[in-house]
Amino acid sequence: MIHNQQIVSDEYAQQQEQLIRCLKKSCPHLQVTINPNIFESKKPFIVSDVDDVILDFLNPFVVFMQSWNCKYVPNGYDLYKNFYFDNEEDKPLDTMTLTTLLHAFFAKYVYNLALLGDAKEYINILSQDYHIIFLTLLPPEYHDIRRRNLSNLGLSHTLLSIRNNKGPVVKAINDFFANRVHYFVDDKPSNLSNVSLYNPDVKTVHFVKQMYEKIILEKLNKHFGTITVNNWQNFMDDIKK
Repeated sequence: MIHNQQIVSDEYAQQQEQLIRCLKKSCPHLQVTINPNIFESKKPFIVSDVDDVILDFLNPFVVFMQSWNCKYVPNGYDLYKNFYFDNEEDKPLDTMTLTTLLHAFFAKYVYNLALLGDAKEYINILSQDYHIIFLTLLPPEYHDIRRRNLSNLGLSHTLLSIRNNKGPVVKAINDFFANRVHYFVDDKPSNLSNVSLYNPDVKTVHFVKQMYEKIILEKLNKHFGTITVNNWQNFMDDIKK
């Protein structure tokens, strides 16, 4: 029995090394923590964003920015065009200033972000039929902190942290697992479009939970992704139709 367990363990280790090599080709600076259960069965995959899909990022970040005399104005999906100093309403913060404040926020709060709505409940239900992979845009130095944050909340799924362009990474996952990525979930239209560009057969799910994002969507009056949902229950109900 121990011998058989060792064989299985060695097989998982080999598959993990192969997957990491495949992922690194698509994104050399990628940081990864793999849950070996993704090798245990032939279930399809859901690849999901983390910020404002699984974890509540925007609300605490807005509060943090207010402490720096900055306000959030939901003009569009580009975070860098939505923050203004209180006394400069006609010009958004410059990229360097917002990047510096974003890193300061991550350093102080990324270890303890709260779950967003019903994420945990329905991720656990969905994981009975799907493998779950979290794909987050996050500076690599915060990867382990995010992993601990998610694990402490009971979500120990595979986590990939990258700087940009989710499409090639989703393609690498899809290629490695023989086209078993069925859904990609994100709150940003640019990520949905990028994933669709590289993975035309993957259904893209626009997740619009935060009130700020609902305001932006109303302003733009556009539809993004294959499916638009307001919460995880909404998504689960939709894919069961």
